Amino acid sequence: MGSVFISISSKDDLFVSGLLKILTQGGISYWKAPEHIPKDSEYAKAAPAAIEACDVFLLVLSERAQKSVWVDKE
Repeated sequence: MGSVFISISSKDDLFVSGLLKILTQGGISYWKAPEHIPKDSEYAKAAPAAIEACDVFLLVLSERAQKSVWVDKE
């Protein structure tokens, strides 16, 4: 598997940290905001480019994610 774009609500970071650990241990790279947004870039520009570059789009669906404006845009 190649790289994974992870779409989440930032309020679900505790759950997602466990998921990221599993991916990393499996040798799978990932892209997750805000940690992978280049310093001189904006999320609105960085995210679409990352989605295109990744092989898999993973939506961590939760009640919080369903209310997230950014998850909806991704």
